[in-house]
Amino acid sequence: GKIELEEEAYNITSTINDVINMTMARKNEKKLELIVDCDATIPSVLLGDEKKLRRVIMNLVDNAIKFTEEGCVSLTIGYRKESYGINLIISVKDTGIGMDAESLEQLFVSFAQVDTSTKRQEGGLGLGLAISHALMQKMGGAITVKSKLGKGTVVKIVVPQKVLDEEPVASLQDRDNISVATYIDMEQFTQVTIRDEYSAMIRHMVEQLRGKCHICRNLAELQRRHEYEKFSHIFISITEYRADQAYFDELAKQTNVVVILNHHEERYVTNQDIFKICKPFYILTIVSVLNGLYDKKRGRQNFAMEKFVTKDAHVLVVDDNAILLRTVKDMLAEDYSVAIAVSGAQAFMSIEKHKPDLILLDYEMPIVDGAEVFQLLRDDPKANDIPVIFLTASADREVVTKLISLNPAGYMLKPPKKDKLLEMIAGVLKKK
Repeated sequence: GKIELEEEAYNITSTINDVINMTMARKNEKKLELIVDCDATIPSVLLGDEKKLRRVIMNLVDNAIKFTEEGCVSLTIGYRKESYGINLIISVKDTGIGMDAESLEQLFVSFAQVDTSTKRQEGGLGLGLAISHALMQKMGGAITVKSKLGKGTVVKIVVPQKVLDEEPVASLQDRDNISVATYIDMEQFTQVTIRDEYSAMIRHMVEQLRGKCHICRNLAELQRRHEYEKFSHIFISITEYRADQAYFDELAKQTNVVVILNHHEERYVTNQDIFKICKPFYILTIVSVLNGLYDKKRGRQNFAMEKFVTKDAHVLVVDDNAILLRTVKDMLAEDYSVAIAVSGAQAFMSIEKHKPDLILLDYEMPIVDGAEVFQLLRDDPKANDIPVIFLTASADREVVTKLISLNPAGYMLKPPKKDKLLEMIAGVLKKK
């Protein structure tokens, strides 16, 4: 009853990435498939208590892994539009030990577990779900559970969130020039549920991206189609690659071949021309490959592209906090030439000297705040075309609304996350 909500602007994909990273670290040696299906059209900036939401999702995924020895855990993220914004709809499904009807009735009773022994093997989610239930209630949401003993469990949460930016979290930039083929032999998975979950996730991706995509049933069909189709990207798993490595190595000289694998399987792909995506993969990873924002050498999204990887682009960071200045400079130093300023006055001196391509500007500064600096920039013929991304420590709705009304190139909450900051900067510079 003492829970206090802390609303902030956030991007749901950052939440998902955090959950995936923590989950993979905790999965240990269990041979489970983690399957993530995220709706590409979810608005990119939401307003809500992201920390508590992440805690709930992590709790549900943790429980699913804990009580599942084989098969899969599926995380699905969708939404429904409402007058106040959206309802986020998140479900976690597993093929674990499940629960009987009597156990389900006890689920939301604080501290209740089906078996309180240390090494319990019966179904149950325990204290964690009671806490998740309380958090959902506080956020105006709901949580439901369906389960069958020995067949697995599905837990779904629905939570209202306000929308600050309707732009979808993922979209294709050059749809007309993208033609995709996928060939993943589902027979490699012994459980039917895994095949069904992966097939459904891939079909959902294809539907959302609304691009040209062919799902091939075997290698012969892929080879036949590629003769006259000339795909821009071909997605396969490590199983298909190892079955006909010579063919795919040769194919990689003509087009983008993407191999989906587990971390320990990376050693099987030594061809530098081939993209490697480690599981679990989801829509954001796929779109980053299709949009040319994936570093095949590092195996991660690469948000500083083309000439921006060099020191040609100059970024000015303006903030009165010395620690944050140093942190952001370190984040950008690998990809950009960076200058710093601790005040508005110093910022204009730096602009005159360095002619930056982009400015990261603290919204809340003493003496002359970010809004005033921004307005002075817009009134200066020599600097009015420099894009500005605001950095703000406040997620207050009134502050964010005022900030957006200035029409900056973007804004981000402090402290910024490196990948998201690089993504935003690269996107702004590309438009420039």
